Amino acid sequence: MNGQQQQQQPLETVLAQMALRLRGFVIKVGVPDGVDNEEGEEEEDDDNVNDGAEVEERTLWRRVRTLVEFGLAADVRLVQWLSEMIQRLLDGGGPSRAKVIKTIADRLQWRIHRIQSLDKCSSTDASSIAFHSEAEVTARMDIAGGWTDTPPITYQCASPPAVLNLSIKVNGKRPIRCRCARLEAFGGVFYTQTSNGSTESTLHFVSADSVFACCDQPSKLGSLISSILIVAGIVREELVGGERIRRFAMTGPGRGLYVSTNSDLPHGSGLGTSSILSGAMLAALWRLFGKSFRQSELIHAVLRVEQLHTTGGGWQDQIGGCAPGGFKLGTVCPGGKRECQWRTVPIGKSLQNEMSKRLALIYTGQTRLAKHLLEEVLLSWLGRDQRILRAVQRLSDGARGAEKALLEGKFPSEICREYNALKKEFTAGTMPSKVAELSRELTADGVAEAAWMAGAGGGGFLYVWLREHRTLEELERFLAGDKRWHGMGVWRAEMEEAEPMTLRRGWTLSVNEFNRL
Repeated sequence: MNGQQQQQQPLETVLAQMALRLRGFVIKVGVPDGVDNEEGEEEEDDDNVNDGAEVEERTLWRRVRTLVEFGLAADVRLVQWLSEMIQRLLDGGGPSRAKVIKTIADRLQWRIHRIQSLDKCSSTDASSIAFHSEAEVTARMDIAGGWTDTPPITYQCASPPAVLNLSIKVNGKRPIRCRCARLEAFGGVFYTQTSNGSTESTLHFVSADSVFACCDQPSKLGSLISSILIVAGIVREELVGGERIRRFAMTGPGRGLYVSTNSDLPHGSGLGTSSILSGAMLAALWRLFGKSFRQSELIHAVLRVEQLHTTGGGWQDQIGGCAPGGFKLGTVCPGGKRECQWRTVPIGKSLQNEMSKRLALIYTGQTRLAKHLLEEVLLSWLGRDQRILRAVQRLSDGARGAEKALLEGKFPSEICREYNALKKEFTAGTMPSKVAELSRELTADGVAEAAWMAGAGGGGFLYVWLREHRTLEELERFLAGDKRWHGMGVWRAEMEEAEPMTLRRGWTLSVNEFNRL
């Protein structure tokens, strides 16, 4: 008996640690929809059951189910683990407990095959439905043409808009990740967000109304996931008998949902985190529910998320971070469809080697919300400010000129400098005074050939293209040698030549990872 308890100890240890972590686990959002338990599932009261084996089965099944739902063990691994335990128990002469565990293994296998996808979800593939899914994505570096991708500018340009950007790893990693899991024992949507090592409280959306109430408040925790849940079709609004009804689309087993996001980038980085994270979440959720999708569908779905979220972003971030290829030139096809298109810009090995030595990021320590800069720019555009109209044309021309330079084997550093100057035409807050001073000194001291603000500017990262034969270590010493640059730091940027988004099914969350939630 002691041997059997010792064999089970790892599982019991995991459960005990998990139980401790679950105390005060969530902040509930909204009012429940009136469904407290699983459909057709009654509360289990072990005290009223006399059969010890039945009590044991119920207790162990709940524990196994909890392990699966929070990603502490993969389904297939659990089935294998249970099968091995059955054999050990039979070898040790414990048929009663072996029968209990065999029943649980059978139920778990049955549940794997019985899982349902989103009802009415188009283009679903039953064989691809998963219990867990994960997406890992690169950041993007904008080289030229930014602002021309932003609605309504992108649809009203005199000539087709164009943005050249690049998929990058940051400090050797794809910095943006999303994990999703179906929940059987819990209803609603649980959401945990971790940014740059800091974890916010876990939210629990217990009703569809609470999701809609949060989706258009970008400064509020949970607003982005709310917009994504709506665009993904997981939370729906329908007219029934003239009454507007909002509901979760999950039905049957697995009607709850757990979503966890993790970004290694600071808030307001300028590297397209919000849009790229939206793409990662949409892809992971669709993969979870077996929905097949094309790359273009994902890009346009993120655009809808940005509009619903009221941050009003464009299409270049998700193309840069989610679409295949290193350098990409994006545009909008002419005509009524207004579809985003992009093409990969191939570069030679010589330029790739140069980029690995000369491309860098400097985190300025200042943050901003892109929405505030966007509002200022759009007001100028709608007012037909001639300065903005001319700048938009030059931005598009610059992106195409940068593509030409890359094809000739040269990094377009001069165009990057012009791009930075054009960003300042859009809004005075593009480059904070301290960052402008740093940029001037980097070029004056011969450290950098070009330095330009990431994204919309206003804070976040500064891109740097070093002068030939200068090194990242010299750049680090330059910052460390002057107290004016205190709080700033060099981050490594590396072009991602392969697929920038990795999608996986059946991830397993370790105990240590879970304890950090």
